[in-house]
Amino acid sequence: MRKRAILVAAVGIAALLVAGGLYASNMGFKLNFLLEGPGTTATGTTLMAMPYNPQTNIVNADTLLQDINAVAGSAVVGSVSKWVRSADGLVSYTGAAGTNFAIVPEEGYFVTVGQDVNYIVVGSHNPGLGVTFYGPGSTTPDGASATGTNTWAFPYHSTLTIAAELITEINAVGGGAVASVSAWDKTADGLISYTGAAGTNFSLIPGEGYLVTVAGDVTGYLPSHY
Repeated sequence: MRKRAILVAAVGIAALLVAGGLYASNMGFKLNFLLEGPGTTATGTTLMAMPYNPQTNIVNADTLLQDINAVAGSAVVGSVSKWVRSADGLVSYTGAAGTNFAIVPEEGYFVTVGQDVNYIVVGSHNPGLGVTFYGPGSTTPDGASATGTNTWAFPYHSTLTIAAELITEINAVGGGAVASVSAWDKTADGLISYTGAAGTNFSLIPGEGYLVTVAGDVTGYLPSHY
């Protein structure tokens, strides 16, 4: 059973009521997000979402790793990994070896821990940051996309609740470009996917990242939020 993260505080809210809707111009978060270790999960790996404006000190894999270790009080992080679109695979950093890659707003990251950690995620949302999902063959910061698969950071205050709603919202921007959305199954170290017609229409959980596969480029996607 995938556990829902607990929102413990939301601060710095500036909002306007426009045409009967609530539009947040900026939302600061402090989220207690459980990174589960082996036993509850297969290997202690979680696909984690960072805020679109993370803490100023979280700039790369090393600073994220060190921050989680500081919260845990010991060196519990085995690795931090990012999805490389050109290879459809992961590049990892352990603190001693690997690539100390930059943390990019709107992307999700795989974090592997040796025991449970109640990690406190602090940051804010950037409502003007349009998300780009790269299709197969498109030039990305990682090189040409192999299959159009991208990691995506689910905003902590999004109004979306299930995979089907995410597909509908992205398709409204990209013209029906979504092939599938996938969640990381921590108990099996594998993916749970939904195409809009087949698969599991899973719940979207604050604090978690997701994989979005598109048939063509989607640019300027602005996730709905409170």
